Amino acid sequence: KAMIMQRLPANGISSLIDRRNQGYEGAEVFVNPAGVEVISVARNIPVAGWFLAATMPTAIAFAPIRDLLQHIFLITLLLSLVACTLVWWMLRRELLPVVDAVQELADMGSLKKPVKALPAAVGEIGQLIGGFNNLLGVLGVREEALKQSEARLRAIIESSPFPTSLTDEQGSHIVYWSRSAVDLFGHGQPADVAQWFELAYPDPAYRQEVISQWNSFLEMARASGQTVKTGEYWVTCGDGAVRLCEIYARFLNDFLIVTFNDITERKKAEKTLIESEQHFRTLANGGMTLIWTTGTDKLCNYFNEPWLRFTGRTLEQELGNGWTEGVHPDDYDRCLQTYVTAFDRHETFAMEYRLRTDNGEYHWIFDMGNPRYSADGNFLGYIGFCYDITERKQAEEHLKNESQRLLLATSSARLGVWDWNVLENTILWDDRMFELYAITHRAFSNNI
Repeated sequence: KAMIMQRLPANGISSLIDRRNQGYEGAEVFVNPAGVEVISVARNIPVAGWFLAATMPTAIAFAPIRDLLQHIFLITLLLSLVACTLVWWMLRRELLPVVDAVQELADMGSLKKPVKALPAAVGEIGQLIGGFNNLLGVLGVREEALKQSEARLRAIIESSPFPTSLTDEQGSHIVYWSRSAVDLFGHGQPADVAQWFELAYPDPAYRQEVISQWNSFLEMARASGQTVKTGEYWVTCGDGAVRLCEIYARFLNDFLIVTFNDITERKKAEKTLIESEQHFRTLANGGMTLIWTTGTDKLCNYFNEPWLRFTGRTLEQELGNGWTEGVHPDDYDRCLQTYVTAFDRHETFAMEYRLRTDNGEYHWIFDMGNPRYSADGNFLGYIGFCYDITERKQAEEHLKNESQRLLLATSSARLGVWDWNVLENTILWDDRMFELYAITHRAFSNNI
């Protein structure tokens, strides 16, 4: 009440009071000189000549309204919470099959559970889950077919004698290592390709050489999409033995297929064969015997150095049927017939024919051919050994001529000829001796 009955301040102190003195009526909120926010209502009373003004702090004036607003806010909040709870409960009830389905799909996707049908539901959610079940059914069929295909592929790979491994497409992680690879190399499945390189190629310098060559061939395999031989590598096994392997690579879908072919024994056999052939050539070229060989096609594929020196021709000229160019025309048909007949029957043959030498003259050759067979009995062709019998032929011809001359001389002189074999103590008579002694062949005894 003390605040009600106060003398108004002079003009110019408060703009609001000045407006009120000037007849302003109405309500207005302001901060009084005491720093309190108040609401003031003024009314002019002309009969009494008064100007009535009522002022009250807003904290008191608006308190009921604030209390009402708080109650309304609390009630609204409570109703909202109840409504949200009801909506959440209804949505959870409706979407619970979807949540369960999502969890099942997540477990199947992480391979925690096998692919199977989702729990059934009703309404639109049930239709959605039914569609997923149809899709899962198709995926299940495909997954089963994929498993069977992988099982068949694994069985094929395991039955193969060639060690095989599968890596990821980058060629860094090994996802499969065949039993034959374990048996050959003595290493279990390496964790990755880097570990394999360390196990198989312990020498750092050689390992780096292998890696460099391997990577270059992998790029070729990736670009071509075909199987590529990456090279031959010396692989160190678990027991310390070293095997020489051909390694092939091919990219297929999301995998790199690597196949190993152990050629250690083959290389040893090839080396032995080369040494054996070199030994044979050394023996064949070291003597005077003329040697030739053929394949199964009757064509000559080898002549030794003495043959080439004897004929004065190159190996290229003699190969095939080229050697027949040096056979004397009078001997050609008989020589060829003997050769072809024996060859077709795989029989040993011997023949004599004249062969042109490096100086153009013809020398008599004694040619003996023998069929060749592999270790398992397969026919390989022929090998022939030829000897120059020209001097023997000339001696035979000379002896024949001398014999004819002697026979002519004894026949002209009507002389008998007899021969005494001292070792066997026997004698031989010619016909003239039987005439001279008037003895028949039946009555003659060749024992002395």
